[in-house]
Amino acid sequence: MIAVWVGLMVVGLIGMIICGKMQKSNPAMQPISIVLFIVVLVGAGMGLKTSFGGGSGSGIIDNELTYYGARGIKIGKLLSQNAAGKKVLVLADPSFDQDIFSKRLVDEMKKEFKGEVVIGWADVPTNFVEMGTSYQELANAKKLNEVIEKNAPGAIVSLTGLPVDAARMKIFTAKEHMPVILVSTGSANRKFVAVQLKKGAITAVIEGKRGNSESNAPSDPEKAFEVRNTLYTKDNIAEFK
Repeated sequence: MIAVWVGLMVVGLIGMIICGKMQKSNPAMQPISIVLFIVVLVGAGMGLKTSFGGGSGSGIIDNELTYYGARGIKIGKLLSQNAAGKKVLVLADPSFDQDIFSKRLVDEMKKEFKGEVVIGWADVPTNFVEMGTSYQELANAKKLNEVIEKNAPGAIVSLTGLPVDAARMKIFTAKEHMPVILVSTGSANRKFVAVQLKKGAITAVIEGKRGNSESNAPSDPEKAFEVRNTLYTKDNIAEFK
């Protein structure tokens, strides 16, 4: 039975993100988004009731937020080691303000890093979902170069990985490289990412572990990170397949 409630919650979350992207071009989506939020709460609440027999618990959403927070803490530590005193640009997507999970990641990252952090994304049509395309398809190297130039950061954290034409990004063609941390490789060629990781143009790549269904997040952020993620740096480049 819990699978039904988890499924309901996931559908609601996806719907909320989609509605969030569409609200700017279609204000009528706002009440639908509110309804979907209620669906998420109902799914989470009933899932908890089923799992714990009505007892107390952190909840499915809080559990996922803990995992995302652990990822943020890890990124914050990497920034402290590699980009202390530098302005950090987080490359997100237009749904960031409605994405509670990405926001938790960034909030925890800021607490750990304790430096200047700004959020940015490529200039894409507000109705790109209705157009039948994705942000990753539209946020190419040219558009991301514009975001980076506008914010003039000393380090970058990309929550959306890299575009398919990442080789055209100026952060990889410049003589001097700034710290770059990727959460997933995005649409970029994996061999290209490996080369950049090996030569230090990419500081670290974080990827989610496949097939991991651990439900209860450990209270220790380091352990929670290890449950869900694999961290690649130039020190373990051989493991990046």
